[in-house]
Amino acid sequence: MRRARLWWALLLLIAACADASSPLDPGAVETQSLPGVAGIEHVVVAEGHAAEFGGTFAIRSALRNTGTEPAHLRVRTCYLRDDDLRSERPGLALHEPLMLCDTLERELTLAPGEVTESLAITGTGPSGASYPLHVRHALDPEHWTEVTLRIP
Repeated sequence: MRRARLWWALLLLIAACADASSPLDPGAVETQSLPGVAGIEHVVVAEGHAAEFGGTFAIRSALRNTGTEPAHLRVRTCYLRDDDLRSERPGLALHEPLMLCDTLERELTLAPGEVTESLAITGTGPSGASYPLHVRHALDPEHWTEVTLRIP
C-alpha cells in the first residue's frame, strides 16, 4: 500500500515538472473558421519542449461556436488519432494514449458559446526543428487547421 502511494506521488511530481518546463511557443496557437458552418472555429495549440534527448510536444484541439445559432457536426472524441495529424516533414513520433473510449467520433449540436472537449496527442521529435502540421477535429464537415510546431 505504501509503495503504491509513493508511486503516485512520483508520477505527480514528474507531471508537475513536465508542466513547468518551457513556456508555450508564442506562434503556436492557430484559430480558423470552418467553411460552410457559420460561427464554428477550430482552435489548435502546438507546444514544443526541449528535452535531454530530443524534444517532446503536445497538440491540443477544440471546436467552439462563436455564432448565434446551434451547429450540427460530426467530431473526433476522446483523443486525436495519428490520422488526425498530417505533416510533410518526417521525424515526429506520435504517442496515442492508452485509454479505453466508447467511441472515437460522434455527432453533436454545438450551442452558441459552447466549446467541445479539448483533445490532445503527444509525441517526440528532434530538437531545434519546426514542423508545419495540419490537424483535424471536425470530421463532417471535414476541416484541417494548419499550425507550426516548434521544438526548441
